[in-house]
Amino acid sequence: MNKFPVLMFISKLFGVIGWLIVIGGAIALAMTLVSSLRFIGRGGIGYFFWGLLPSVGIALGGLAVVAIGESIGVLFAIEANTRRTAEASTKADKSDPDTSNYEAPKT
Repeated sequence: MNKFPVLMFISKLFGVIGWLIVIGGAIALAMTLVSSLRFIGRGGIGYFFWGLLPSVGIALGGLAVVAIGESIGVLFAIEANTRRTAEASTKADKSDPDTSNYEAPKT
């Protein structure tokens, strides 16, 4: 059971929206290529490069959104690993009789 269902939903939502944006950038790039081929003899290469910049920008922006969603997932993994380590450490302290009565030195 996840302790943070809203964050999990936001993480998944960012992933889906990010990939949709990446796909949109790829479609924009394909449309730019097709439309620039129509004008190949009349400066079509210029049309392509001016269309290339926003298309790549859209795709990179989409990848950034995906990365944000994945970062939230990484935070979940860190939290779970930290909890497991703390539980294992607590069990080890209770099972070791030499450390269960340990008191820190007074300063």
